[in-house]
Amino acid sequence: INLLASSYFTQMQSRGISCPLDEMTLKRIEKISKWLMKRSCPGLIIYGPCGTGKTTMAKALQKLLSLGRKYYTVSCLNACQIVEDFRSDDTRYKYEKAKSVEVLLIDDLGCEPEHLMLFGTLYEPIKDILYKRYDRMLITVLTTNLGDEELYKRYGERIADRIKETFDTIVFNGVSYRGRQ
Repeated sequence: INLLASSYFTQMQSRGISCPLDEMTLKRIEKISKWLMKRSCPGLIIYGPCGTGKTTMAKALQKLLSLGRKYYTVSCLNACQIVEDFRSDDTRYKYEKAKSVEVLLIDDLGCEPEHLMLFGTLYEPIKDILYKRYDRMLITVLTTNLGDEELYKRYGERIADRIKETFDTIVFNGVSYRGRQ
């Protein structure tokens, strides 16, 4: 708990936000720490409105998990960047790596284009990554502004059902940290 709290606090400071770790934030950190320790679910999804610390927590988790780099390879990617990596032959290897990296944090799930048309073929890069990671039961952390129903509408029943089965959830509610000094 202390390592994640320290990592989160450091991330907040690096973003120019100097506010103490309040009770709500410490409860979030405790819940995420329990998820890290139990490992019964390979996934964690962090829901909530804009500015509530989801991305900051993902980056804190990335730093923490990278400390044990001899055990895990960790990548933190924005959902839009994943689609861009898929689109370009020069960066397709990054997309392919995201399917199999030991720990993948996908930030801003739902902000990316749903479909991608390349040479007359329709692709859904994020769905593909989620299917592959589910099949291998790889550790995946998602941050999103979308709620359960919006995820279902956007990604369909199959993805929503897999998320329900293999992801613990934590909600980040509250007032945006943005603009705080």
